[in-house]
Formats: sequence, C-alpha cells, structure tokens
Amino acid sequence: MLHSIPESPHRARLLEVVELQRTLFDALCALPDGTSVDLAWLTTTWSNVTDGIWLRQFWENDNGNRANWTNVISAAPTSLKQEIIDLMEEQFRFEDLYLDTPTVRLRVQSWKVRKLSTGVERIRGTLMEAVKDLLESFYAPLFYRSHGFPNQDGSRFHKDDFLGKPKICPYSDNKIQDAKLDHFLPKESFPFLSCHPDNLIPCSTDPNSISRKGRYIPLQPDESDQAAEWFHPRFRPAKDKYNLTFDENRGSGPQVRFVARSPLDQPRLSRMAGMFGLVEFWSRDLDDELQLVSAEVRETIVKENLANTEEEVRRCLEGVMLRKRKRIGHDSLAIVTAAFYEYILSNSNRFSQVVRSCQD
Repeated sequence: MLHSIPESPHRARLLEVVELQRTLFDALCALPDGTSVDLAWLTTTWSNVTDGIWLRQFWENDNGNRANWTNVISAAPTSLKQEIIDLMEEQFRFEDLYLDTPTVRLRVQSWKVRKLSTGVERIRGTLMEAVKDLLESFYAPLFYRSHGFPNQDGSRFHKDDFLGKPKICPYSDNKIQDAKLDHFLPKESFPFLSCHPDNLIPCSTDPNSISRKGRYIPLQPDESDQAAEWFHPRFRPAKDKYNLTFDENRGSGPQVRFVARSPLDQPRLSRMAGMFGLVEFWSRDLDDELQLVSAEVRETIVKENLANTEEEVRRCLEGVMLRKRKRIGHDSLAIVTAAFYEYILSNSNRFSQVVRSCQD
C-alpha cells in the first residue's frame, strides 16, 4: 500500500488453488437438490489432482467436517445454489472495485446461522455457514505448512512459500519481525477470497492486529462505489500519491500529516492512516529523531573535516536526506524519516536547532 508489493513467484500456483475452489463449487451447485457426494465423486471432480493421499486427507481429516460441509452444499435447493454461484462470481471480480468506474458491488452478509431462525431461513443459514467454513478451511489449515496443497513432484505447497521473506511492511513501513499474510478483504466476510493471491498481503503483526485492521472491511458497503475512499495494496497503492508535512501546533512534538497530491486521494489517505494508526505511530519518536539528525550531521562534519557553518550543515543534511530516500522500502520507517529531514531543511526553527547542535 505504501510500497509496491513484489509479485510472489508462487502467484500462479495459488491461483490453481482458487481454481480448485471454483471447480468444486461449480460442480456442487450443478447437482440436483438432495444429492449426496463422496470421495469418489470428489476424485472425479478434481481429476487434475493426482495425489490420492491428499484427496483422502481433504475428505476425511478434520473429523470429517469438510465432507459434511460439502454434502450440505450438494443437498441444498437449486435456488440457494444459484445464490452461492452468484456470490462466488461477484467476489472473484473484486479487482473491478478499484476501476475508475466500478463494474461490481460486493454484498456483505452474515455467514452464520441465526439462533432463532426456522424453516427456509435456517436452511439458508446452515448452507451459508457450510460454504464459509469450507472455503476458510482452504486457508486454515490446508494452506499451513503442516498440510499444504499437492505439487506435481509430490511436494506440498504452503503459505510460507507464497509469503517469502518480506523485509518492510507495506502497511506501516516498519521492519517485519514476524511476517503475516493479511486478507485485505477479510475472509470472514468474503470467503471466496480466502486463498486469492491478490487479497493476501505480506505484512507485520501490529497493523494486522485486532486493534488495527483486524477484520475491518476497508470498503463503504452501502455506497454505489464501495472502494471510492480506499486504497488497495495491489490495485490502487498509496505510493507516490501523497506528501508528508509536520504539524507543530499541538504542543506535543511534531505530528505527521498526510497531504494528497490529488484531492481525490485525501479521503483515501485519511482512511488508510486511521486504519493502521500511522499518524500516532510515525509521530511518536520524531523528537528523538531530531537528536539523531543532529548527531548524524555532526558526525559527517567531523569525519570529513568540514567547517560547521550553516552552509555545510545544510549540505550535509541534504546528503543524509537523499540517502534516506534511497532506502525507502529497505529501511524501517524510511518514508517518515526522509520526509522529516526534508522538513527540517525547510523549517528555520528546526534547522537552527541542528546548526546549534553542530556548533556546540
């Protein structure tokens, strides 16, 4: 979102998993009402899966839950099966949300059985819950290292393969200590996107926590253009869409402020910054950063045996700023650090502080 996210070399492999989901649901929803299915039916449906051990594990493991969920779907009334197909096709078109003129809207609905529901309402609720649980199982546990999806060579493909080893979080610009895969559109609301590679974003733990993004839906579900006020990490990234300024009128040190380069992007920036807590996170250490700036410039002046004049301080500070810019996407918090150095250069009071520090 803040950075361009490198495409995983395993994207095509994960799309094959998505195609497994589509094939399964197309086949289930084409069956007559009241049909039951078994492992032999699944083996025929997934004829391109040649790993018989994996197929049996899919069907029998997890206390038979996947077999039960599959049979709930196969037995459902035709009208409800058509609703499932419509939801699937709708969710698989989620990229179209981010077109200038969107061609799709995503329904946000409950996937759980309501406690007091009866009759048709309960049948539908039971079906939707089975759909959600079956789809989510493709991610957890099937996509985990302990399970995985079969490769042609007999190995298993799992989420660590897709995740890789990202260094900088695209949500916070912080260094990634423990990489996670975030469902940008949460799988709890959009289960057909549980394994879609364009919905899985490598990130650090904090931005994906329940106190930040968590299961929040980054859309305006009731609007005709549901994504109008939202960036997307892949389809509509924030990179190069904003400048950072620093507000010092609050009496608590410099505060980051996002300024869009286009008025259309200002609400998107506000929502992004709010969802990930970027203003608070990026602002909290700026007073300390000023001391680091001064120390780094002073060290450069001593090392290069330069005069500690304003002109030399400015030249050194500009050099440091340019080096920080080049490290964006590689060093932790390089975006805000480079912007803060630029701000110091343009702010007479802050620049004077650095000069005085270098001359003391």
